[in-house]
Amino acid sequence: MLVSISQQQSGQQGQLLGQEPAGSIHQLEFSLDQEERLTLRQSLGSMTREDWLWFASPNLRLRLSLMTQAGQLQQATWYSEIRRSTHPAEV
Repeated sequence: MLVSISQQQSGQQGQLLGQEPAGSIHQLEFSLDQEERLTLRQSLGSMTREDWLWFASPNLRLRLSLMTQAGQLQQATWYSEIRRSTHPAEV
């Protein structure tokens, strides 16, 4: 289950509350900037995870994920994801 709680009437910032199958609830902060880049932040004890997601083109999504602890970068990951077309090829 995932619930969005907006902090603004525009819905550009807020919180996402999610429940795991085991019953634990996690909370993320989200924001959507003017260029439609989604930022997600989650505190995990002394660790913080921050993800940025955006579309470089209609079928190319980019994602950057950073894990920090006490202000020090612990892990960085970069993803590029291509959406497959479901339309049959034209002959």
